[in-house]
This record gives sequence, structure tokens and C-alpha cells, in this order.
Amino acid sequence: MSRLDSNLRSQSGEFRRPVMDRILDVAKTYIGVFDTAREAAAFLISKFLTRPDVQKQHLPAFLDWSLVTLTQANPTNVRDMDKMNGVLQTLSLLFKHGKREDLLTFAPVVLKKLVSMKMEDSKNTLLRKLAIKLIQRIGLTFLKTRLASWRYQRGSRSLAENLQVGGQGAVAKATVAMQDEEDEDDYDVPDEIEEVIEQVLRGLKDRDTIVRWSAAKGVGRVTSRLPRELADQVVEEVLDCFSLQEADEAWHGGCLALAELGRRGLLLPARLPKVVPVMLKALTYSEKRAGYSVGSHVRDAACYVCWAFARAYEPEEIKPYVQQIARSLRALTSEALHNLTPKCPDYMAKTILPKLLPLCTGMDLPTRSGAILACGQIVHALHKLGLQNNQTITDVLDRDIWEGLANVPEKLEAAQLYRGIGCDYMRPAACSLIEKLSLSKLPLAGSPTISVWQKVIDDTLKILLAEYQVAIQDHAIAGFAALCDEYYRTEEGTALPDIQDPVLDSYLGQLQNDMAYARCGFILALGHLPKFMIAGKLKKLLSGLIQATKITPKDMSMAEARRDAIKSIIRICSTVGIEKGGSPDCVICEDNINSVFDTFLLAMEDYTTDRRGDVGTWVREAAVVGLAEITSQALQVDAGLIKQEYCEKTIFSVLHQAGEKIDRARVVAGETLLRLLYHDPPVPHIPHREELLSLFPEKDKETLNWASAAECYPKLMPVLSLKSYTYPVLLGLTVSVGGLTESLVKHSSQSLNGYMLKISDNEEGLTAISDTLLTIFNNYLKVDRVSLPLLKMLDFLLGSGCFELFSEEEDHPFSLALLDLCKKEIAKSGDPQKLLAAIGVFCQLVQFPGTIREKVLFQLLVMLGHKYPKVRKNTANQLYEMLITYEDIVSEENLDEVMTLLSESTWDDNNLEMIRGIRNQLCDLMGVKKPISKAPAKPKKEKAGEDRMSSYADLVGRLGY
Repeated sequence: MSRLDSNLRSQSGEFRRPVMDRILDVAKTYIGVFDTAREAAAFLISKFLTRPDVQKQHLPAFLDWSLVTLTQANPTNVRDMDKMNGVLQTLSLLFKHGKREDLLTFAPVVLKKLVSMKMEDSKNTLLRKLAIKLIQRIGLTFLKTRLASWRYQRGSRSLAENLQVGGQGAVAKATVAMQDEEDEDDYDVPDEIEEVIEQVLRGLKDRDTIVRWSAAKGVGRVTSRLPRELADQVVEEVLDCFSLQEADEAWHGGCLALAELGRRGLLLPARLPKVVPVMLKALTYSEKRAGYSVGSHVRDAACYVCWAFARAYEPEEIKPYVQQIARSLRALTSEALHNLTPKCPDYMAKTILPKLLPLCTGMDLPTRSGAILACGQIVHALHKLGLQNNQTITDVLDRDIWEGLANVPEKLEAAQLYRGIGCDYMRPAACSLIEKLSLSKLPLAGSPTISVWQKVIDDTLKILLAEYQVAIQDHAIAGFAALCDEYYRTEEGTALPDIQDPVLDSYLGQLQNDMAYARCGFILALGHLPKFMIAGKLKKLLSGLIQATKITPKDMSMAEARRDAIKSIIRICSTVGIEKGGSPDCVICEDNINSVFDTFLLAMEDYTTDRRGDVGTWVREAAVVGLAEITSQALQVDAGLIKQEYCEKTIFSVLHQAGEKIDRARVVAGETLLRLLYHDPPVPHIPHREELLSLFPEKDKETLNWASAAECYPKLMPVLSLKSYTYPVLLGLTVSVGGLTESLVKHSSQSLNGYMLKISDNEEGLTAISDTLLTIFNNYLKVDRVSLPLLKMLDFLLGSGCFELFSEEEDHPFSLALLDLCKKEIAKSGDPQKLLAAIGVFCQLVQFPGTIREKVLFQLLVMLGHKYPKVRKNTANQLYEMLITYEDIVSEENLDEVMTLLSESTWDDNNLEMIRGIRNQLCDLMGVKKPISKAPAKPKKEKAGEDRMSSYADLVGRLGY
């Protein structure tokens, strides 16, 4: 471009400005206009600044100008808003067209500024969309330009190439390319990518479709360049969009993201068992709001996911899920017929139903299932239409039609169509038909048909039909509720005496069923009982469900049943209502409300784990919701029904969960906390209510993202200063700060460290924290779920200098008590991870003067002679580093020899006797008494057939060798 410039002077005698500057000035002028010229200007600048000669001179200055423009713009001013949109559009194109090596230096600065401006809070849709687009392109700049080698590749789908020798050449080519990529070395992912992914995932929940669509494409693009492990975490975060706590926007954005991941080959077939059930729920998503419902956009997006998966996967991969998807699509079709019925009721009643009825018992399985679902929906629609005209279903339908439909479940049983192939289709279809016919009030009271219907429902709840048992049971539970409501009620509105007791006794008896799926089904069915069926039997019903929430050795793994029992208790409390002075056998009152609170609070301690992970979190989440619901219901009647201790324990439990490591649990707890704080009428007896209201303003209901560790932990830290809440909050933080997830540990530890540094000169505040830490340690001794992360957290806090104030006093009580608890925790422990964590704490305790140093050194020297090689080696390394930091621990004349022995000895050598000899030599040099080795235990008599290497192999595995 310099060739276009010249040294000719202008008429005023000054040199002309360079062409580069003039082009940029003109383009900048049009960036802030509100027409297509803005788009042209953005495109021009992006292409112009990516030229090598222009980029060197003008790119940094333009980026500075852009960031200043964004910072100084007033988001409420229309002209400033246009300029912001133009700048963002230009930056997006610039990061799209520019070279990675040219932009990588500037990417962190632009990202930081963009995040700090909180564009997601803007009311301008285009601004939010452009911000998301820019963030994802910055993310792509951080990552190398390559496709993930681990992605799923279906092969060539080009018709022309496939026609050439069966497409073998194309497929082979794809395979070779994949192998070449797999040979590439892994590379480090920049820390900024975490912020990029978090912002893009947040965009999936935006209130406008175009923003969600842009975010979904960003998820796909960024994930395609990530290592498999990180990409798997992104998929997990996307699946969290489908939580019941999320709004329809999150479900829609999640579907779009799944489709993008699927069509790019980033959802591996191993993920389908988790993804398909979510997609099936989205296919039937509907959320009621006031007098209408929303969900059509979610269902449309779910259909797009189906299309994307059909194109992305080989038939063999998607084949196991085709029937499930087809069932959901049939259900959608039947609902469409339900909606069409009011348009032409006579045609549906006189023409369609007579054609569908024989198909309900036909030979073709898909047709039979679809016909049954369609008949139920049409009949129910005709019933609702008849109500508007003061007509019953018998006035609308011919007798042979409704009687024929009523007999369909019995005919299916007689033809043995509930068994064998297709039973998982027929049972939910039959239960759906029972539900719709019951809701349509067919005149069948006292008929033997009702017993047949009840048996079909009971068998469906008991029998394990498929992996998607929950969806099948939902149909049975809905059918049971409708059946009870219509046919088990007398004209006076009470339960039929010869039905109530047998049904309740039968269902309560199933709460001890050894099969988890059956127990869950009957528990949930009890929760759907109508009020007249519960009247006079509430004590028995609550007693059975409360027992089902308790952990017993036999039922340890049935976390789903305990969760569902809590859900049913919540539902029953809502059904019967709360009445002061009422009968405990009919309503919730003073005599039984305490047992409900006790049940929910006890469930908050459910931390059972199995191969699926922390399954107890399902129970805890349900219990948090239960505490909020029963509190809210009681407050609507009389606040005096809730004891002070229950109000306090509820807040303590909720705050505890709000600080824990699982994102979903934090979301439930955080939203519940805000609900209780701003409840109307107010929840009584909340300690430090005003301080909590100040820390958590009402706007946090809409703006605070509890799933984000970067947002929620800084909000929780000030609560530590409130004496009543120090213990529960610190207990929750323990498993987060001492956890395994890098992002979680980073944000929680930074937040805690920041708080501790603020009170580092406040002896009273430090003492409150230290005493609470000791209390937690003492309460959870030998409880690895808490004690292991607690040791890691103590190592971090001590290493960060948070308790430096205590080091001014010799043998501070905190240091002595902590040492004693650590010794108790690792006594007779064979867990290498716990031993390594304790070693870190021991090394940190050396900072405290007094006799504690000698005690700590003794413990460390004991570890130098430990039977586990990895423990010895780690102890030597940390002891060496500690002596470099605290040179006064060993006398100067012996220090060099001690350091030499620590650094040059092979501490993981198998000759334990030699190692302990070196250890004893160190004891003499450091002035510490020698540990006395215990006499070896007598060897156990080997059992016949026992593998001598099994215990050693287990040890090696645990040590990480």
C-alpha cells in the first residue's frame, strides 16, 4: 500500500495522509451507521487489516480503538448501540479472516474486556448474538487449526464417490486421514478456553433464538478442536441444559447444541445411551404457563436432532434407539390428532375411530401401538369438546366404539401381546389408553373392566421392560391416577371401602420390592393418589414412604427409590394440604409436620456412591426442594407450625449444598435459598436475615448462575463471617476446594483464599475459621468423603499463609490440635492418597514454632520409612523443599548432609531395611528420636486357590505405578 502514497504536498503545503489511514478513517465512519453500509465497512476492515503490510502498522491501534469504543459506549443510547454492533461485527470478521499467529497475542485482551462488559445482560438481541459470535471465534484463535482426531466419522456420503467401486476409495481415504491425525501429539489447551466455553454454554440459555443458534454453532466449532477429555466435559455441560429446573430456552439451546455436536461427529456412539433419553424428553416437551403452554420450539429442535443423528451415524450405531425415537414420534402424532379433533369432531367420531379400532388389536406392532395412542387422544379430545356443549362421551360416541376401546386392554392380554417382542410398546400404549378413557369418564363404574385395567397398570409397574423403564412407568402412573380419580370414588366423594385398603396395602407392600425399578414405580404411584384415597390413611402412607427414604445395608444402592419417596411425600403434602388442628390421618398438621421435616433433613445426609458416582445427590436435591415446599405450604397457613430449629436447619442445609462440588446440586440449593429469603409471607427464624438479604439481592434470582463456580463461590465467601453459617458453608467448600475437577478447585480455592487473606490480621475471624475446621475434621474423622478433601484444603490454606498470624505464638492450640487429628486420620490407613495429603499438611505445620516442629518432623520421618514406595519418595521430596524454606529446622553443620541424603537416596527402592537405615541416619542428624518399627504380623495362612499376586497387584494399582 505504501506505493500508492507519495511525497507530494497538498495545496496547504502539508504532506498527504497515507492511503492506509484514509481507508481506515472512512471505514470507521460507517461502522456506526444503521444500514448495510455497516456490514460492508466491517467486511472491508477485516480484509484490509489482515493484509501483512497493513496488519503490522494498524492492527494493534485498531483493536485499542475498538475496545475503547465499546467501553465508552452507552448501552441505552441508540447511536452508541449501533456503533457497538458495528465494532463487534468487525472484530468477529477480523478474527474469522485473520491468521491465528497474528491475532493470538491480542485474543486474551479482547476476551477479558468482552467478558467484563457482561454483554449477556444487554437487552439488544443483535448485540448479544455478535458478542457470542466474537467469543467463539476468539476461542478458535486460542486452539490450533485442526479437527479432533477422536471424532466419529461415518465415511463418505457423496453419491458420486460411493458409485465408484462401492465407495471403497473414499472410505479408505477418510480412514488414512484419521490415522494421520491420531499420530499428532497432544497440545496444551490455554486457560482462556474455559472462559470461552462457559460464555458459549451460557449463550445456549439466552432468551432469543438467534443467540442460542449462534452459541450452539460455537459449541460445535470449539469442541471440534478440543482433546477428547475436555470435549467430553463440554458434552456433560450441554446435557445439564435438560434439567427440570431449566427453562424452555435452555432445552431449545441444548437441542441445537446436540445437533451441532452430532453432525460434526463430536458425539461418540458411546454417548448415545445418555443423549437419546434426553432427546426423547425434548420431543414431548411442554411447559404450562398460566392459560397456555410453550414447547413447540423445543420439540422442533428435538426433531432437528433426530435428523442430524440419522445423517451422522452408521445404521448399526443408531439402530438400538430407532424404536424409542419412533415411539416418541408416534406419541407426537397422536397428540396432533388430539389437537385436530375440535376442527372436525364428527369426522373423527364417525370415520376415524371406526377405522382405528380394529387396528388396535391388529398384527402389525407399530400400527397397533400408534392406533391405541391415537384412539385415546381422540376420545379425550371429544370428551373435552362435549363438556363445552353439556354432553357426555356417550352422547358423542357410539356405544360399540367406546365399549370396544374399553375392552382393548383385555383383548391384548388374551392375545398375549403384553409379552415377548413388542411388550415395551403395548404396555405404555395400553396404560395411556386407560388414562385417556378414564379422563373421558366412560360409564364403567363397577364393571369387571376396571379390574383388568388395574392389573395391566400393576404389571407394568412391576415388570422391567427396557432401559427406558422410567418413561414406561410414567404412562402407568398417569393411568393409575386417572383410574382412581374416576372409578374408585363414591357419589359422596369418598373412597370405595372395598377398594381403598386393598390398593394401598398392595402398593405399600411393594415398597420393599428387591427390584429398584418396581419399588420406584409404586412409590411414585402412591404420590399420585387423589385426596379421597388418602383420607383416613395418611399415617400409614407417610410411615411407609418415610421408611423408604432411609438408608439400610440392604437398600444402599437404591438411591432412586429414596429420591422418589421424597418426591411422593412432597406431592402428598400438596394433595392433602396443611391444616392447623387437623387430623394427622387426613392432613398435614402439628402432629405429623415435624416427621416430614425430619425426613427431609435426614435425606440431606445421603452421600451414598456406587459405580455411577455420587447417587446420593439425587436424594439431596429432592430433599432441598421438599424443605422449600413444606415450608412454603406451612407459611400459607400459620408460621407457628414450623419450629425455629427447622427453619434454621433448613437454611443451614441449603447453604451447605450451595457450596458443594456438583453443579446441579448447587443450582437447586441456590435457587431454593433465594426462594426462602424472599418468600411471602417471610420465613421466620432465619439467622442474620438482613445480612443475607444484603449479600443476595433479589435480582440474583435472574442473574446469578449457581452452576458457574466463577460466580457462586465469590458470593458465598462473605457468609463465612456470619457465625451461624460458618460451619455449613465451610463444610460445603471443603469438598469443592479439595476436589478433583480443575475448574471447580480453581474458582473455589481462589475465592476462599481471597476471603482468608482479608481476615488474615483479624485474630477473632481466623479463630472462628480454624475452630470450625477442627470441628469438621473431628466430626468426619475416617470419613474419606470429607477428610481427604479437607486435608488437601488445609494444605492449600496453610501453604497460602492464611494462618500466618498464629505462627507468632509458640505451640498455637490450632496447630497442635490439627496435628493430633491428622495422626488419628492416617492411623492404620492404607490409602496412599490420604497419606500423601497428610504429608503435605505435616510439612506446612512446620511454620508454627515450638515443640510442634519436633512432633511434625517425627511424623515425616516415620513416613520416610513407610512400606509404600510412593509415600516414601513423596515425603522425601516435600521434606527437601520444606528444609529449603525453613533452614533453621536443622543445624547448619548437618544441613548439607541431610539435604544430600534426601536428594540422592533412592527412596522408592524395594530394600525397605536399607531405606529405614538411611531414615534413622537422618533422625540422628536432625535430632529427632528414631521411630520404632513394629514386629511384623504373622503371615496369614494362604487359602486354597488364592492368588498370591492379587494383593500386590491391588497395591500397585492404588499407588499409581
